[in-house]
Amino acid sequence: MSQHVMCLKGEGLVQELGKDFCVEEFCVNGSLLALDVWPINFARPSKPGGLATASAAPPPAASARPVATTTVFTANSYPGLQTFVRTPLTSEQEAVVDGALAGGGNAAETLAEFQNIPVKWKDMATLRPMTWLNDEVINLFMKLIDTRLQAAVDATLPKCYFMQTNFYTKLAEGMSGYSYASVKRWTKKVDVFSKDLVIVPIHCHGNHWTLAVINFKARRFEYYDSLRGSEGRVLEHLRRWLADEHQDKKKAAYDTSEWTDTSWKSGTPQQRNGFDCGVFMTRTADYLARDARLDFTQEDIEYFRRRMVYEIMSTSLLP
Repeated sequence: MSQHVMCLKGEGLVQELGKDFCVEEFCVNGSLLALDVWPINFARPSKPGGLATASAAPPPAASARPVATTTVFTANSYPGLQTFVRTPLTSEQEAVVDGALAGGGNAAETLAEFQNIPVKWKDMATLRPMTWLNDEVINLFMKLIDTRLQAAVDATLPKCYFMQTNFYTKLAEGMSGYSYASVKRWTKKVDVFSKDLVIVPIHCHGNHWTLAVINFKARRFEYYDSLRGSEGRVLEHLRRWLADEHQDKKKAAYDTSEWTDTSWKSGTPQQRNGFDCGVFMTRTADYLARDARLDFTQEDIEYFRRRMVYEIMSTSLLP
């Protein structure tokens, strides 16, 4: 039988100690704002890539911003229509993966590069088990998804635009808070309003990966968190960015008053540890771009880590 101890630490801070990992929650007025989770047999993480910790200041009152709805999946509302069949890696592909993860090489040596994004030994090592993914691995993987879509002959697949991992940080987490000016040039060569989905990786508080999506077809701002955490002000900021983007690029107002904010809390893949959030986030993006049902689980993550290594090494996504 596992031990489960709960103790109050400071104002609104709860620490739960479970059999497999530690959890810290930051709550204000009974509402969960953030999580920090780390394996019980390891020191508490101090570098980016894991799970969210509480910010220094709580977000503004709920009455000051749109309230996200918690959506329960049904057969008709589940994101994605297609079934994605996960094909095992071949022995030759497994050998490539083993070589890339073996270590012992120069940490600064580049193993793969795609569209000016290099992945070095030290970056590839983040795809080892029980390790947090870093920006380079995620950004290159998103470029691979985008390239697959550009070459796709299936006209039913959604048209997607992928933001880099530091987009939201630049947009909303600078010293002055929200700043459209900090990112206005990022989309000077693309019309995001011609897309079906704008996919935005979110590095929550520097140590937890989640995903936000601007869904033009469904007229929704969506939030996917494999820990079921709060979306905070993410959807509010993306709603504001979309209006500013239209005003800047189209010189006209953009009405999102009938759009909804949806934070998926049921039926989406959920992690059961403190280090797989980046894998969950990137595969959610991949599945959405495939119009595939989000039916993968924690049991698939080891496979997806190794598959991602091979895909990065070959700079091409597997079918």
